[in-house]
Amino acid sequence: MGEAGRYFGRSRQERVMARGIGGVDVIQGLVPDVAALVAAALAQLGSAWFLSALLVVLYWTRPGEEHDVLLVGSLLLVAFGIYRTLKELFALPRPAELLLAPADAPALIRPLYDAAVLGTGYGFPSGHATNSAVVYIGLAAVLGIWTRRRRYATATALVTVVALTRILLGVHYLVDVIAGAALGTGVALLGVYGVRQFVDDGVTVALVPGVFASAGYVVASGGLPESLLLSGAVLGLLGGWQLLMLARMSAGIRPPVGVGSATRKRGLAALALVPLLVAVGSTPVVDSLAVPASGLVGLAVAGVVLAPTVWQGDSGRQRPSIRRR
Repeated sequence: MGEAGRYFGRSRQERVMARGIGGVDVIQGLVPDVAALVAAALAQLGSAWFLSALLVVLYWTRPGEEHDVLLVGSLLLVAFGIYRTLKELFALPRPAELLLAPADAPALIRPLYDAAVLGTGYGFPSGHATNSAVVYIGLAAVLGIWTRRRRYATATALVTVVALTRILLGVHYLVDVIAGAALGTGVALLGVYGVRQFVDDGVTVALVPGVFASAGYVVASGGLPESLLLSGAVLGLLGGWQLLMLARMSAGIRPPVGVGSATRKRGLAALALVPLLVAVGSTPVVDSLAVPASGLVGLAVAGVVLAPTVWQGDSGRQRPSIRRR
């Protein structure tokens, strides 16, 4: 029987214990407790809020590369749905020992520390490791800055830092961050060098599995509010992207990717945005605020996508191709 067979053939408690070997205790034993405060700050490099803000800034400030940046954002949503679904399916807990108890953190940075170590949900795979890998590796593949080697070296360093902070803080085992980094890297490279190489509109194509991944998370979690918000974000990104291309086509501006069929884009926009409007309007008839909130999140994401058309002129110039980098 192979290693995988021996692992999954054990009881659940034995599997949990096996995940901790050579990870948390070893790394925590090398540093003082105060290192937890630095680790909590560095861990934000892999948080969803920071990576989302980074992608928005890049999308708004790098005209001509908006498709590539938005592709990375789409892949982040795909990976988010996948790892969240896996967490629910494996249902493996986090380590029991934090490097520094939240009560011992200085009051000034207590909220930041709490956000880093008091995450809810299961432990496998690591969301921070997944998020950081898909975004930093994805950006290394698509952005036209520095050299290819320097981009990938920087991305690898950032992912490694995030992964180590999660182990150091005591919120993940070693295998959790390895699995997360592998998942994020795989999604990024498949999306950029797979999907992007064969189709012009990689954003739309990438969001198709994003819809299924978010739906899988809804089913696996029993409809957790976070799963509904993710579904709203996926639909908002899909609908906003279609409207952006339609707006540029109607204005005579070359869209950032191949023109394609305007009718198809209108249809996709309707399929994505109508459910969001229905969700927003469902407030009087649903018990959970997560449903209308998911609609608002989706419409906000669509607004972020469309925002550059307000202040940019002809930003539809040909973007650099990743094939030449």
